[in-house]
Amino acid sequence: MRSVLIAVLIALGSGLFVALGPLADAWRLQVHAPLATILGGLASLFPGSAFGWGSAAVLLLGLREVLPGRGGRLRRLGRVGLLALVVLSTGILGFGTLHGAVTHSERLHLAGRAPRTDGEGGSLENLEQELRLAVEGLLREGVHQEPIVDRELAGLLSEAFDHLLLEAPWLAGPETPPVRSLPRGLLAGLGLSGFYSPWTGEPHVEAGLPRVSVLAVAAHEWAHMRGEAREDEASFVGWQALAGAPDPRARLSGHFALLRQVWRELGRVSPGGLEAALGAASRELLSLEAEVAAWWREARTPAAGLARASNDLYLRAAGDARGVESYAGVVGLVLRDDWPRRIRREPLSSPR
Repeated sequence: MRSVLIAVLIALGSGLFVALGPLADAWRLQVHAPLATILGGLASLFPGSAFGWGSAAVLLLGLREVLPGRGGRLRRLGRVGLLALVVLSTGILGFGTLHGAVTHSERLHLAGRAPRTDGEGGSLENLEQELRLAVEGLLREGVHQEPIVDRELAGLLSEAFDHLLLEAPWLAGPETPPVRSLPRGLLAGLGLSGFYSPWTGEPHVEAGLPRVSVLAVAAHEWAHMRGEAREDEASFVGWQALAGAPDPRARLSGHFALLRQVWRELGRVSPGGLEAALGAASRELLSLEAEVAAWWREARTPAAGLARASNDLYLRAAGDARGVESYAGVVGLVLRDDWPRRIRREPLSSPR
């Protein structure tokens, strides 16, 4: 009963923070950042994922309580379940409060700004062309063939985010946590490429991801670690960081991930425009896209539908009425940003 009461209080407290923006913003800037630093530092002491070890410990504890010969097995199992519920609620709802904070795009004063149009045609077509040319240029340099070692990820992301901090100091946060991975196929089978563990301060990526996708996914989760809870905003932050990164592998991953989203949006609003864009794409780019798409078709399992529905419910409960559709919102955010400068890696001409 006590555990249920604690879980209810956590839920009510989280709802209060989401409802009152200033409190959620204070939570993000004053509490989440130092807490994530502490948790991530402790998690870095564990070999592998501290979240994985903790989840395994709770599971083993539950199995232990139902072993034959132990009296009151259901009651003991219930206590373990309530403990797990309280821990789960603390992380999910505590991180959920960040949805009520001022977003990255709002801090950049992008709300209400009209999409940029550079050159001929619509802004979406222009963005697609610029991204496609950037990706094809990196592919011609053979960047996609260069390996990415897991232990490099934290350093590459830290380097990319440090560059973005000059423009967005509110993204300051922990740099020590390594990027973790869970057993190959565990996340992908659920239709997930990564997730951020608010219980341990660890960004995670699917262990079997295609190489070109790894840094984009890790940057998205790193943005969650730095306090940006909304999915489109996290992808936006991740792309901005990778676009300005000195390492070409980071730029390729960020631009390719965004290009795939732009293709989806272009197919939705202008099927003819998408057909023209794909017709102009290089054979190497189309081959890479086909490789990534095929990997996802094989990796997903029937459980992906349930995972998507659960994620949709959580996002709506956290205050984002778009649910899982919010992931696609990154394209609209990029269109209102100074995307030509970022793709061409030009310096910021004036402060925001």
